[in-house]
Amino acid sequence: MFHIAKWYKIGGKDKSEGAKINIQGTRNVLELMKLAQQITGVPAPRIRVPPAMLKATSGLMSVVEKIVPVPETYTAEYLRVNAGVTYLGTNAKAVRELGYNPRSLEEGLPETLHHEMQLLGMK
Repeated sequence: MFHIAKWYKIGGKDKSEGAKINIQGTRNVLELMKLAQQITGVPAPRIRVPPAMLKATSGLMSVVEKIVPVPETYTAEYLRVNAGVTYLGTNAKAVRELGYNPRSLEEGLPETLHHEMQLLGMK
């Protein structure tokens, strides 16, 4: 969170107000689940729907959700993300222009997951 706040503070002074700067990484959901399992010891879901099926269902749900409300976990966007679709971007501009220097996911995610586990009474 500190890194985001620092970026935001620095970004407010950016010459090109309203410029878009990526600060995310390039991991997909499956990679994140595997990493979370390694960190916490909590098994990732065993059932994995093939990405092609999720992508196809996503297309169908994009039509359905325009007609009737659907639960968040059935939205086209949710299905696309869980199919492993990534929104690849680079934080090179934030690094270059703002001095953005985030921790690696392997460094920062354990703290977040252990905190969430404590809140859930898991450890």
